Amino acid sequence: MKKTTFDKALLGFLGLVAILFMGVTLSSCSNDDDDVPVDKKKEKVSAIVGTWQQDMKEKVGEGTGEGESEKPVPVFEVYQKDGTYLKTNDPKNKEAKVEEGTYTVKEDSLFVEVKGTDAVRKDAFKFVIKENKLSKQQKGEEIATYTRLKENPWPGWIQEKHDTPTDAGGH
Repeated sequence: MKKTTFDKALLGFLGLVAILFMGVTLSSCSNDDDDVPVDKKKEKVSAIVGTWQQDMKEKVGEGTGEGESEKPVPVFEVYQKDGTYLKTNDPKNKEAKVEEGTYTVKEDSLFVEVKGTDAVRKDAFKFVIKENKLSKQQKGEEIATYTRLKENPWPGWIQEKHDTPTDAGGH
């Protein structure tokens, strides 16, 4: 009779273990939470893809008192879907590139890696995109603002052929 009681207890224990095992297994397979971060990440990366022209103001001459102004050199930053990055003064001219490298986006952070002749420089920025404006910040301060140009205004910016933009802010 003791054997029967032991068998019932063992069978009950094994049944409880089986139920717990199934509960843990089924709940760990749920992917409800996985979709949200992936979608946000894709949305953020696709939001920065494109050509951005830095917003610049004319500098008034200092010390002359005549109010002379000098035209700032335009700066463009190009972020491609494949993670490549280009900073240039003239996207139509390969020789005008300032730097190139790769970038990654994690939530509201932008990481740019630029390979120089001697070393690799890594920069980290916080960024905000509202409509067609990009704001880059470092150490809590805004360091630059950019305006998005139409999607891929220079289809062959890496190749030899380049198209001239028609809506680059009148420049």
